[in-house]
Amino acid sequence: MKVEFDDPNLDRLEAEKAFNAGFPPPVVKGFRKILGCVRAAANRNDLQSMRGLEFKRISGSPNLYSMTISGQHTLVVELRAVNAVEKIGVSRIECDEEENDSE
Repeated sequence: MKVEFDDPNLDRLEAEKAFNAGFPPPVVKGFRKILGCVRAAANRNDLQSMRGLEFKRISGSPNLYSMTISGQHTLVVELRAVNAVEKIGVSRIECDEEENDSE
């Protein structure tokens, strides 16, 4: 799929090996692995068939989806259709703070 970045730092995070955007190494590695899978996918069905991605629609948002990067980090993306061609917009990385609160 064609990938578009809503945040230029996420574009850099994929492209620049030394750039980490303030994320720990496992998150950076997981993000890059997910982007490799996304780029290899032809469409949303391919993403849904990759069970390790945990590609799920975010309730209340018809075009927003999440993919698990690590135990507490999630990649939020938007499916976009332009002239019947699906593209994916990389929006943000979210951290589930609840897991940190339980320590």
